[in-house]
Amino acid sequence: MKPIAVPITSFDLSKIVQEWYAEFLAKIDDIHTIFELLAAANYMDITPLRDLTAFHVNLFVTGRPPSEIREIFNVFDKDEAVS
Repeated sequence: MKPIAVPITSFDLSKIVQEWYAEFLAKIDDIHTIFELLAAANYMDITPLRDLTAFHVNLFVTGRPPSEIREIFNVFDKDEAVS
């Protein structure tokens, strides 16, 4: 896999990485599975896969409101925290 070029010029994954990698991630429709893949790649020190999945998560949350991003990452404001 070629390194992901920065600065990012598009939010379309298929325009940034090779077609196979874009299609691979497109087949995974659950963001939690992407998180698991990201964690596994990090644990096994597979840098290209880690970078690809991290970039995919970045694209997934880009443009979403903060409340939705907090829900995706299961992060709560201190006002929302359960006592």
